[in-house]
Amino acid sequence: MENQFRLAWLWPEWVLKVPENGVELSGVISLIIVAVALIFFFISLCRTVSARWDIQWLFKLIENETRETVSRKRGDFIQAAKDRKRRYKNSNAAHLWQEFDETLVEVEKNDQVVLRNTLDGGHFFNDYTLARSVTENRLTAAVPGFLTALGVIGTFIGLQLGLSGLELDGNVEQMKTGIASVVNGAKIAFLTSVWGIGMSLV
Repeated sequence: MENQFRLAWLWPEWVLKVPENGVELSGVISLIIVAVALIFFFISLCRTVSARWDIQWLFKLIENETRETVSRKRGDFIQAAKDRKRRYKNSNAAHLWQEFDETLVEVEKNDQVVLRNTLDGGHFFNDYTLARSVTENRLTAAVPGFLTALGVIGTFIGLQLGLSGLELDGNVEQMKTGIASVVNGAKIAFLTSVWGIGMSLV
C-alpha cells in the first residue's frame, strides 16, 4: 500500500462541543488558535484604519498650502481641528494640530505676517504620535508568541493523552493499542503546533 501525502491531513475537524476524542480535541484547540488570531487581526485592522484616517485628514487639511496661506488660514485650520475633535472624540490628529498651533508664532516680515514654529512639526506628527496604537502596541506584538504558545500547549496535551494510553507491561495486543494511542496523540500534538505556528506567521 502506497502512502500519499495529503494536505487535507493538516485540516482539523472543527467542532463546537466538548471533545470526545483526540481528533475533536485538536479541532477545538485549532479553532481557539484561529479565533484568537482573527480577533487580534480585526483589532489591528481597526487601529490601522483609524490611524490612516487621521493621517489622511491631516494631508487633506494642508494640501496645496504654503507658509503664507497657512498664516492667513490659521483660524480655519483651528476650527477644522475643533470640529473634527467634536465629531470624532478619538481623533488624535485634531488634538495634535491644536498642540502644534500653540507653538506657532506670528512674525511680521516685509509688511506681512508669517508664521514661525518654535518646535519642529516632526515633534507632533510622527509614527509614534499618529499611529502609536499600531506601531507601539505591545499586545499586538505579543500575539505571535501567544499563538505559538497555544500550539505548544496543544502539543503537550496531545503527547500526554497519547502516552497515557501506552502500557508496556501488557500483552502484544495491549501494546499495539498503546502505540496507536501514542500515534493519535502525536497527530493532535503536531496538528495544533502547525496551526499555532502558522497563525503566528500570518
